[in-house]
Amino acid sequence: MTAKRQPKKKTRDKLLDVAEKMFAEHGFDAVSVRDITDEANVRLASVNYHFETKRKLFLAVVSRRATVLNEDRKTALDEITFADLTPEDGVRAIAHAFIDPMYRRSTQGDEGWKSYCRLIAQQAALRHSTDITAEFFNPFALELIAQLKEILPGLKDRQAHYAFQYLIGATIYLFTENERLDSLSDGKYSSHDLDTLCDDLAMFVTGGVLALRN
Repeated sequence: MTAKRQPKKKTRDKLLDVAEKMFAEHGFDAVSVRDITDEANVRLASVNYHFETKRKLFLAVVSRRATVLNEDRKTALDEITFADLTPEDGVRAIAHAFIDPMYRRSTQGDEGWKSYCRLIAQQAALRHSTDITAEFFNPFALELIAQLKEILPGLKDRQAHYAFQYLIGATIYLFTENERLDSLSDGKYSSHDLDTLCDDLAMFVTGGVLALRN
């Protein structure tokens, strides 16, 4: 019996995968359309055909996984029964609802998720990328902030917004797996130890949010 041939990846998906990796490694401005098409081994005109511009290709790269991640997080948040939890446990559950979907995608999903995590961290550091972040991630962020305020009546609106900034900042940095921890600890600890790091981050965030309320 002859083995079935695996279908070739569609050009559009190939462009998304290659662009994602290259943008994550080099940044948007340093990567040309020709760089992407050469690496993907497709015609230069294919970017124009499928996305029109490099900018729209970039937005498609961000949108593709943002949609999945937002759905994962929304499902995780909706599954929490806050009435059965103490405020501390509720905050920790919210932290896990935000962190764990990225952990599962990064460790169990296709290799592109690693690039995506680095790409999102890169964009978070750029002020001119705020509109992109807002478009794809603000709706769920506002839902999470509202939930924090609901389970912690003493938490001010400003504190809830700040708490989310601390959560997202730490989470994004963690998933870059940039090996800074390895360097600081002389190899004793690893930035790739996501199991431990994610659990510790949820506890760290919980303690910080509760302290803000006091």
